[in-house]
Amino acid sequence: MNDDAIVVEPVVTAEKLASVLAAGCEMPSLDFKQVVDLDEHSALVEFAKDVAALRSCGGYLVVGVNDEGEVIGLDEALAAKFDEANLRQKLEKFLHPTSLIAARHTIDGKHVVLVFIPSHPLGFTVVKALGEYTKPGGRQKVLLRPGDVFVRHGTSSERWAEVDVQALLGPRDNALRESHRAEFAAMVAAIQSGAQGQSIASGPVQSLVWQLDQASFDGAVVELLRRDDLVPIRLFLVRTPAELRSGVNRGDRDEFNTILDRLVSLGAIALTLGHTNLAVEVTEALANIYEASAIVSYPVSDAKPVRPQFVWLDVLAHVVALGGLAVVMKEWSAVRALALQPAPDTWYASWLRHGLTEAARANIFPTTASGQPEQGALIPLARRVAHRLPGLRPYAPDDERYDATPGADIAPIDPVLDSLCAFDALAALVVMSDLPSERFDDHHYYPSFGHYYSTRSEPTWARVLKDPTMREVLLPGVDDETLGRAMSTAAQVAHTVVQGRWGLWDVNDNAVGKFIQDWRREDAERRASE
Repeated sequence: MNDDAIVVEPVVTAEKLASVLAAGCEMPSLDFKQVVDLDEHSALVEFAKDVAALRSCGGYLVVGVNDEGEVIGLDEALAAKFDEANLRQKLEKFLHPTSLIAARHTIDGKHVVLVFIPSHPLGFTVVKALGEYTKPGGRQKVLLRPGDVFVRHGTSSERWAEVDVQALLGPRDNALRESHRAEFAAMVAAIQSGAQGQSIASGPVQSLVWQLDQASFDGAVVELLRRDDLVPIRLFLVRTPAELRSGVNRGDRDEFNTILDRLVSLGAIALTLGHTNLAVEVTEALANIYEASAIVSYPVSDAKPVRPQFVWLDVLAHVVALGGLAVVMKEWSAVRALALQPAPDTWYASWLRHGLTEAARANIFPTTASGQPEQGALIPLARRVAHRLPGLRPYAPDDERYDATPGADIAPIDPVLDSLCAFDALAALVVMSDLPSERFDDHHYYPSFGHYYSTRSEPTWARVLKDPTMREVLLPGVDDETLGRAMSTAAQVAHTVVQGRWGLWDVNDNAVGKFIQDWRREDAERRASE
């Protein structure tokens, strides 16, 4: 049977064991061993040599069978030594760390071990330490030397020769070339996108439409701003609210979100390129859309209109995503404007609290694969928007570590998530500081940032205290007493209501901690003197 009879994959199940034994003989990617005692030095050295050789191609080691794959059986105590952790520790005496997989199986009451050895990314592994033992009769055998490279020649594990170099390095070189081709293709696509943008920018003033694909739309906006031609952009802004409303009335939430994507991308590119007045117009357009959604919708077809709660939630997801970029770009006036837009119901101090509350009451927040509500309120929704739209994260290239799907693990380093938490933390200060004394309480802002570690949000508060220019733009006319009340309340709500990981005890910046503590002490003294 030839080597194609088995598929080398990181699987060590009973079914995989049966399939490799069915091969009936050893192969370059399959080695059979009758007995291996990992505590016996000579056996370990020989086993390490075979592992090193299999690293050149990837494959399996089966222990407890003869050369034809017939089950002989391994002593239970010897089989137990093939625990993965123990096996790796033993092998690392001679080889660099190997991400092998091992499993023990029982066939007709006999113990068999199946070990999967992955191929090394370089095509080979290098022995790191001397491996020698004394043979019967007292003769010393040196099997492994530092710098040795072993490969599979048929069913034997042997040191490599010159003829092996091309065979081993060829696949690696091909992979590198393919990677370079992919990078070049991406560069060409970017150039073509830019050219498409130039073509659109050079066309009629009505050419900037939401129906363009995202890359073409972004490219056209960049080119128009570079030419300082705002006419097509302003016409787009004039048309957009009506087109959004049409999508809502037809019950087309996907179209509604696509148009929102284009609108917010326009605002993002404007912020990035320093066109702050244009970013203000985008914010006003979003606010108009949000306010209009409180009006009863009239269907224009048999489809039901998109519910206002979905509209509000979708708009705010885009708003928070845009706010994250505003933080990165240090556009503090944009942060303030995005935080303070009014709600249709004047009881709410901000649209951020209104939309979140209405969505929660309507029970429309996403759930995880297990059916549990997704934690983080508005931030996970904004995170998905930001990862979908390149214009919202020019500072953060695509990275598969940043998984924004509901319930996915969160990477310790995620600049997009950090920017969203930072915006939410600043928005809390803006909204609470803007409240008149008679209206102030802890219900006017829900700190979504409270679901995440304070290291993602606290630095922005520290900056407010240390940067007078930022503070004056973000919180104009706000004195220390008002700011202290807002910051202390937001921190307390984040801890006690959100029940997240943000809390006073987790404040790492001394200035923030001292500012909150000083305000609380002074507030207590004021209350005591009344």
